[in-house]
Amino acid sequence: MGIEELVLHLTEQKGFEKGIEEGIEKGIEKGIEKGIEKGIAKGIAKGIEEGLEKGKLKEVRNLITKLGLSDEQAADVADVTIEFVKQVRATLKEQ
Repeated sequence: MGIEELVLHLTEQKGFEKGIEEGIEKGIEKGIEKGIEKGIAKGIAKGIEEGLEKGKLKEVRNLITKLGLSDEQAADVADVTIEFVKQVRATLKEQ
């Protein structure tokens, strides 16, 4: 292998290595970006879910305390399970 060929080979290898490095960096950046997006979406969904549950909790609490509905009636009106109503009622008794 002559000097010119050696220089060409080393130059190509450096370019190849640099390309790999840049590819890895871009891949990591994209992965982080997508991970953040998924995390945000998951957080928003969880927040909405918790907000809805708090709303149902308040609704069931009011149906029990203000209207005196039975577990079955409160569950039907609030569109929740009877078990959920029983849990709410149990927490009201603890208070």
